Amino acid sequence: MCQSFVHCITAGGLQKRIGVFSLDHYLASCTLFWAGDVARIPKNCVPERLMLSWIREPRVAGGKYMTYGWSLQRHLNHFDLPTVLTERAHLAQDRAGWQKLVTTPPFAIGKPFVRQSRATAG
Repeated sequence: MCQSFVHCITAGGLQKRIGVFSLDHYLASCTLFWAGDVARIPKNCVPERLMLSWIREPRVAGGKYMTYGWSLQRHLNHFDLPTVLTERAHLAQDRAGWQKLVTTPPFAIGKPFVRQSRATAG
């Protein structure tokens, strides 16, 4: 912690240097892998029906606000993918293409890192 403060290394800068992504990125990727698998199964299977089901009643007081649908939408926004079900299902039919979409790194890896001095960074 002290070294990162002394050398002005931010968490994002460290992630870029070592090529590790944020936990949100890994969670979004895993969630979208599963959503792509569910989109490819037949429409009458239980996982597909469960994922697309809707409860008409409002949530109970004190109930969980973050549902699978809300987290799926947040993860789709993380990768700039369409949130409309028909567009997403159409993209997910191509398994290799879907995996490429949901594993894109959030920043460029492998480019040489050039540190700017404090005088030129201002």
